[in-house]
Amino acid sequence: MQSGEFREDLYYRLRSFVIFTPDLRDDPRNLELIAQEMWQEITKSKDRLPKEILDDLCLHRWPGNVRELRSVLSSLKNFFGKSDLKREHLNAVFQHFGLVAGYGLRDAEPDDSAVLQVECLKKIRRADDAIHACEQELKPLGDGLELTAAARDSLLRPRVEMQALLRNRLYFGSQETYLSVERVEEGLGQLLGMPAADVGAIIRFWRETLALDIQQAVSQLFAELQKLRQ
Repeated sequence: MQSGEFREDLYYRLRSFVIFTPDLRDDPRNLELIAQEMWQEITKSKDRLPKEILDDLCLHRWPGNVRELRSVLSSLKNFFGKSDLKREHLNAVFQHFGLVAGYGLRDAEPDDSAVLQVECLKKIRRADDAIHACEQELKPLGDGLELTAAARDSLLRPRVEMQALLRNRLYFGSQETYLSVERVEEGLGQLLGMPAADVGAIIRFWRETLALDIQQAVSQLFAELQKLRQ
């Protein structure tokens, strides 16, 4: 999408739908060899995974086979880079996916910095995607067009997602970022509560309030993502 090869509006519509795929059969054979080759492909380097990372990889059953392994290694590189990797970094990625026995889908503990970093990245990206999905549905208002019934229905999913994300302030990095997302969620609720026939009021609210709140939230979320990546 960022390179212009996929439509932005279609991306934010499709991302509302989650597809769950079944586990593949276990196949741990030659795991170290596969992991090292895959890691060099992902990092585009000759770097090798440290032994403690390989040891932990071998402890996992890998029901998703090589696709699951590639996903974990890609996330390890995206979240923590390719140098100075420790067991705690891999454990944080495992917890992110809920992959290892003893690592459920619980929230991160405040003192577990690696896990917290992963959770913050995940939650902020989800909030950013949800807000962009709303923006795509609301764009016709900027051209003076009415909000269709289908668009109203489509706005319910990202709004519910924002409500769930806003239950924990910890993941937003700063109070200002949290409040910016909260304003978008509240503004969206206010807009959806307006009578559909009152097109003029809906358009004014979008142009004078909600569109500006969305711009502010997107800017804040981008800044938080930059901080986390640094």
